[in-house]
Amino acid sequence: TMADLRGHTVGVPGKFGESWFALVTGLRQAGLTESDVTVVEIGYTPQPALTTGQVDALVGFSNSDLLNFAAAGIPVRSIDPDVPLVSICLATTAEYAKAHPDIVSLVASGMMRGMEEAITDPARTLEIAGDYIPAFHDEIRDQAAIVLPATTALFVDDQGKVSPTFDAEQWAKMATAMERAGLIPAGVDAASAYINI
Repeated sequence: TMADLRGHTVGVPGKFGESWFALVTGLRQAGLTESDVTVVEIGYTPQPALTTGQVDALVGFSNSDLLNFAAAGIPVRSIDPDVPLVSICLATTAEYAKAHPDIVSLVASGMMRGMEEAITDPARTLEIAGDYIPAFHDEIRDQAAIVLPATTALFVDDQGKVSPTFDAEQWAKMATAMERAGLIPAGVDAASAYINI
């Protein structure tokens, strides 16, 4: 469990972004703080950091890092801290969204369509990606074919649908967890951070 990390070395790409927020929030939920573990900034080198003993554990992504370890034949154990963080999403300023609602709506609709097509036609998605990603062939394409379904599985809601609507309860839980972890100041209104269009 997360509580078992006490006294161990944990690798993160850096003290920023989702990996860092997940670690800090997960530790707090387990009754720990950063001082209960040794945090090592490993950049984007999870396999060498773990296999050479630089760290005892690391924060990674189930749809890429975990799969990459499996593809390399490296046995690992996954701990899901079940932190209430909202996934990465499209972001802009409130001012821009108010001044350009048509553009914001078009971009959001385009993203939705792309996500839906990636789910329904993964072969075509990989083909299109090859048009834009240099050296997208052989091993890289084979690995992408494994990562894609694991990623698109994260796109859908409880009903199996891609939804552009933010869940107000999830945002409120995230704000509470991040406040308790000391990542945001007290009293932040989560509803002010997003717009459902």
